[in-house]
Amino acid sequence: VAGSDAYNAVLNYNPNLQIADFASEDGSGVGAADGSDVMVLTITIPAGTEAGKYYINIPAGYFISTEGGIDITDRVVMMNGYVEVLPEVTTTTTTTTTTTTTTTTTTTTTTTTTTTTTTTTTTTTTTTTTTTTTTTTTTTTTTPGDNTLDRVYAVVETTPGYYFSHDNTTYDANSEYQTGFNPGMITSLKLYEVWVTPEGAELDPVEIAVDATLINFGGNTPEDEYKNNFQEDFSYDVAVYYGADALVDADGNAITVTAYIGVKGDTNLDGVVTPSDAASILSYYADVQTNLAADAKETTDLCPNINYTAVEYENLSAFLSDVNTNEFDPGNWALTKGERALTPSDAADDLGFYAEVQVTLNPVHYDIWNEMLPGRLLTRV
Repeated sequence: VAGSDAYNAVLNYNPNLQIADFASEDGSGVGAADGSDVMVLTITIPAGTEAGKYYINIPAGYFISTEGGIDITDRVVMMNGYVEVLPEVTTTTTTTTTTTTTTTTTTTTTTTTTTTTTTTTTTTTTTTTTTTTTTTTTTTTTTPGDNTLDRVYAVVETTPGYYFSHDNTTYDANSEYQTGFNPGMITSLKLYEVWVTPEGAELDPVEIAVDATLINFGGNTPEDEYKNNFQEDFSYDVAVYYGADALVDADGNAITVTAYIGVKGDTNLDGVVTPSDAASILSYYADVQTNLAADAKETTDLCPNINYTAVEYENLSAFLSDVNTNEFDPGNWALTKGERALTPSDAADDLGFYAEVQVTLNPVHYDIWNEMLPGRLLTRV
């Protein structure tokens, strides 16, 4: 990292604290000229690195201040990017070979004359045959400038996730709170580059390396989807990103993953919490207790709403009904109905929430749940 031309300052960096600052002579703030370089990073690519894009993702939680420590984080836009390693130069050379073959033929002629003298004459004739084999020399050179990257597409496998309508956070792998849309919904990701020759011919797709930590959802949150794109069937197609790029398939269609989003405590999937939700939990619990089958929790119906009978809705109903489970628990977003433990205490909490809503002026549902179940809800941002 070089110093800053924009600030005419030396860049100081503490790797232990992960803090960097620009040191001017008197410590005062400097106004940089428009378009000037704040810092220039030089990245060395190891020899043998495969061709492709290597994405650089700026993590959340950064802090930027100016003179006197004044927070100006909200005035700075941080954008993810990538380093692109281009294909290596490949040169193929064919050598021309010429072969000459010489053939010598000896002919002996004998002439006999019936006289007192016999003369034998030997004549030698030399014939030279030349055979020339010519191989055309062809040199093919592939350089990064010859071919053009046309597009990148993805092939994914997914699994649905379950989320609360009040979750207004984005997933952060470095946070102790595993909330927001979880990248685990993408169970497999393969990326392919498609290059085009100068003549316009499309080359075979080339699979490139994938960094799973770059999978994200473009800053979108469950609350965003629920409020801005409400779906009566609680099913949402959430766009998938890799770094700053929205993923598309081989045909250019946006790649999405299905997320089910509902209201905490809404067992019946009608959008509100009422005593009937608590009754459904108690009914389910009683049926499971009297069912001797090993898979009773999975096979016993929980949601009485006949509009939502698919297994994903049973899982969503169980997710919303399991009100006293810590929302921070890793994997909570993916648990099935059979993997949960719905008990009368969940029904009691549902009833308590309903009663509190009835006697509260302008109730904020999240705040009421947080008072009832302290430490088990996410911290709103």
